[in-house]
Amino acid sequence: MRVTILENGREIDVGKSHDKEKLMDMLTYPEVEEAIKRRVEMKAKTYGQEVIINMKEHRTESVYK
Repeated sequence: MRVTILENGREIDVGKSHDKEKLMDMLTYPEVEEAIKRRVEMKAKTYGQEVIINMKEHRTESVYK
């Protein structure tokens, strides 16, 4: 199976390439991946916090599960 990728408005023939790294480099954007990693980390910290129901117990720093 031949693979053709459209990049910047022009087609690039990858052929019968089994070079996974080359294909991933052409299909991914490192800046976007880093932004997603930061977003996931921020959400995990937010949703992973212990919720204190009893207000008598007060902690100054966040506690994660």
